[in-house]
Amino acid sequence: MHTISPSYWATRAIVEYQAQNPGSDLRPTAPPGVGQKVDTFLNWAFYICMAAALVGVMVMLAGIVMSRRDGHSDEVTSNAFRVGVGTAALAGVGGLFSWLMGGGN
Repeated sequence: MHTISPSYWATRAIVEYQAQNPGSDLRPTAPPGVGQKVDTFLNWAFYICMAAALVGVMVMLAGIVMSRRDGHSDEVTSNAFRVGVGTAALAGVGGLFSWLMGGGN
C-alpha cells in the first residue's frame, strides 16, 4: 500500500485555502498612463520638499547668527533640532518612495 506524505496534504491544504480566498495573491499595477503621472507628481513633491528644507536650513543659520548677537541660544537650539529632524525625515521618506516605486531592486 502506498502512503501519502504529510507535505502532500499540507500543499493541498494551502492550494485549497488560496482557492477559497480570491485576491490573496495580488500584485498591484497602475493603470496604463497613470504610473508616469504619479511618478511625475512624486518627483515634483519631493523637489518642493527639498527646496523647503533648504530654505529651512538657511533660516536656521540666519537665526543662529542673530541669536549669537542677541544672546538667545535656547530657541535656536530647538529650531536647529526641528530642521534637522525634518530634513532627516525627508531623506528617509525619499528613500522609502524610491524603494516602493521599484528603485530598490
